[in-house]
Amino acid sequence: MNNLPRSLFLKIFLWFSAVLFTVIVGTFLVGELARPEPFHRPPRIPIEPALAGYARTAADVWERDGRDGLIPYFERVERESGIRVFLFNRQLEELSGRRIPAGAPDVAQRSFEMRHPEHGPHNAGPLIAPRVTSLSGADYAL
Repeated sequence: MNNLPRSLFLKIFLWFSAVLFTVIVGTFLVGELARPEPFHRPPRIPIEPALAGYARTAADVWERDGRDGLIPYFERVERESGIRVFLFNRQLEELSGRRIPAGAPDVAQRSFEMRHPEHGPHNAGPLIAPRVTSLSGADYAL
């Protein structure tokens, strides 16, 4: 008879512990799953190195194929990356002949003057202008 209360106590204790553990784990999981961001944020790739690569390629395409090569290259970049790109020469002429956002020539000018990527505000998104020197020695801003 003496073992009955001890065994009953042990059963109640184990059931209570199991319920408590389930509630704690369930609360944690619900909290984690209800969070708006994922468990591990995906690493952000800096945009400036990508833009520098686009700028080098755009300058090469411009010097090799002119506007006829530049427009399809820009269309491909925009389709694949979602980034609208324009190429400016030192005279601040947009070489593809497309309509440019307001403020883009100013950001390109600052890029030529400061010798590093310049940033500027724009209603449709930020303007970023990395400067690049082509193999022929000409300067461009994307």
